[in-house]
Amino acid sequence: MGIDYHELAREGRLAHDFDQWDLKNPDGWSVAHEAARTGHLPPDFTRWEIRDADGWTVAHEAAMLGSLPPEFNRWDLADFDGYTVAHTAAEHGHLPPDFPHMNWVDVDGLSVGKVYSKKMKTLLANTEPAQKPNDSIRTMVYDFSKVKPPKNPIDPEEVATINRILRKYPCDIEDDRTRIHPDLKVTPEERLILRKYLMAKGYHATKDAVAELDAMNDASSHD
Repeated sequence: MGIDYHELAREGRLAHDFDQWDLKNPDGWSVAHEAARTGHLPPDFTRWEIRDADGWTVAHEAAMLGSLPPEFNRWDLADFDGYTVAHTAAEHGHLPPDFPHMNWVDVDGLSVGKVYSKKMKTLLANTEPAQKPNDSIRTMVYDFSKVKPPKNPIDPEEVATINRILRKYPCDIEDDRTRIHPDLKVTPEERLILRKYLMAKGYHATKDAVAELDAMNDASSHD
């Protein structure tokens, strides 16, 4: 049986001279991604450009946790939707002070500045005045440390719809993968909202559920 380097990376047990960071599982998830997700990248790591199947780089993963090194300068690394490391850092409150490229945009025209602004407004809206943190930039309202950031964040008015759907048709977790309820019945509009919600939870955990939703849409379009 071969060595599971992903497991070793997850547990922080890779050899100090390990250099096969671009080894990937069938989903394109590299050993480096796993080490970044679990906080086990070595201090001298430089392979930030390694991508998964979505173009999501190791740097994106580290930016979510705020674990990029102080000298990091590859903020323009982007996934296949143009969502840069800077976008990710802005969304999670880890963008450096006075970042000079707030005008960078992804393929949908979403700028780093807009992501940052929304993050700050969310923090302020969810923090009582008497309890406002001294360092609001690094205060997390939600823990996204183990998921990829949503490219299309859920609007507040959609939350009620999501909650209603999930109360009636709760998702199941099987081997860390999300599965939709077998009897799920939703309108086309509800399907899109649920799809966006699942995508916000992370590609690797929910890709099967998203595929099922897409199959439902394909089937209904041929009826």
